Amino acid sequence: MLPFVVLPIEINHQEIAPQAKAELISSVSAIQPGKKFFVAIHLSMAKGWHSYYANPGESGMATQAIWETNSSAASVGPILWPEPHLHKAGGVSAYVYEDELWLTSEVTPPKTPSGARLHLAVTANWLLCKDFCVPQHANLSIDLPFAMAEEPNPQFSSARSSLPTAGSSFGFYAVVKSGRVALGSRSLPPGMAIDQFYPANPKFFGAEEHTVKRLGKGIEITIPLSPYAVETPSRLTGILSIKPLGIRKRAMWLDIPVTAR
Repeated sequence: MLPFVVLPIEINHQEIAPQAKAELISSVSAIQPGKKFFVAIHLSMAKGWHSYYANPGESGMATQAIWETNSSAASVGPILWPEPHLHKAGGVSAYVYEDELWLTSEVTPPKTPSGARLHLAVTANWLLCKDFCVPQHANLSIDLPFAMAEEPNPQFSSARSSLPTAGSSFGFYAVVKSGRVALGSRSLPPGMAIDQFYPANPKFFGAEEHTVKRLGKGIEITIPLSPYAVETPSRLTGILSIKPLGIRKRAMWLDIPVTAR
């Protein structure tokens, strides 16, 4: 293993026509061998333009990220999507992001570095829309030095705050019934508000309206299956927007099995 030397962080960012600027931001400015950290594609969009969620809905295209590193022992995980919002225009519904977007992924660096730095490069492809749509891409890179202790990067705070909470303590279930998936919980605390569920898999769901109703102490959200779905999902994945009693609104990532009623 090479001796640890802290070198200046090197970041590449790219202007994308007049509609957007993309850059690659790391959660740390120096990394420890084998210790996981995060990187985020930061997209700043001009006013009125939007990009799309993992499930774009009835139109659009989800952003794609293709990663390369200088170490075969390093790996970059999938995008951890932040909460989108429902956008309607011309009778078409979509899940979108506007203004600023952080697309975060978890990185596992090598336990035994073969150099003084870890080089990460990503080709990001997305669709940006306003009155018309423009396919766009950016080639971004970052070089992070290895060190005895990681050094947090304060620039990453906005990306971290946009991440949904993993898992749930509210006993959620999902069942298929009559061409719909019912997402429910029998143990929600009184006063908890459910704003929206954003299903992540476009193979099974669009951006159709769904209903939310209280069932005693619990709640159930009825989510229509896409008319193009040829089968029912075995798992329900997506982001649940909630507002716990006395706590500000937050997003929760759900990944739960779907059963037949």
